[in-house]
Amino acid sequence: MPVLSYVQAWRNYDKSMVDWIRLNRFKERPLLCCFATPDRAFAQIRKMVRERTGQDVTRMENPIAYLDAGGEAQRKPEVTPLPFASLGRIGVGLDLTRYVRFYFRRRYYTADRTKYYGMKRPLPINLSYQVDLWARDLFDLDDLANQMLLRLEADYFYLTVEHPFPMGEKIVYTKFEGVVDKSDLEPAEQQRVLRKSFTFTVHGWLAYPADEYGIVETAGIEIDRSEDLEEIDEVLDVVEME
Repeated sequence: MPVLSYVQAWRNYDKSMVDWIRLNRFKERPLLCCFATPDRAFAQIRKMVRERTGQDVTRMENPIAYLDAGGEAQRKPEVTPLPFASLGRIGVGLDLTRYVRFYFRRRYYTADRTKYYGMKRPLPINLSYQVDLWARDLFDLDDLANQMLLRLEADYFYLTVEHPFPMGEKIVYTKFEGVVDKSDLEPAEQQRVLRKSFTFTVHGWLAYPADEYGIVETAGIEIDRSEDLEEIDEVLDVVEME
């Protein structure tokens, strides 16, 4: 019988990607990272800072009123702490090149071995991610980009992902697709921002709900004698050797 139904969202893969990005260090600390599309990244980072510190980002940057060209007092524009990284999932698709129809029987047991679980081979899914690095200085941007590149094995790396029971933790192949410089050298706002975008394809898995079985402890077998069986001498021809 199937285990209680569940829905595998992609948060397990999103979290693993964020954890991998946070291996980048800035001033000996993990790089600040949010899960957001580029157009929402700055707002999300400001929200994270407020929730963690209890302070408005503008107050942290010492905002003061200033005079515009007409002499009117204006509030200093909101400034986002840089550098940081943002992660967005930009695509999910079935990978038929890795599809195999198979069923794992008696593959997983409970700790006390009173039950075991079988499951269909997980469905191969490719997840595309875009990682954006945001910085004020070119030196910081290049440093963070190089840290990511140095953790690759040529053009790939292995991501550790936790999957629903009973599949558990698996190491997943992740392909580096490329990097593009998307810096806005003449921003409309006052804050200057440099940006590099990395794209990755994670060769992930969508786990089917497992089937639960009990352990067979004893088995009884009854064998009845049949009266209509012929003797072996009556069935086989006897060949005498001369």
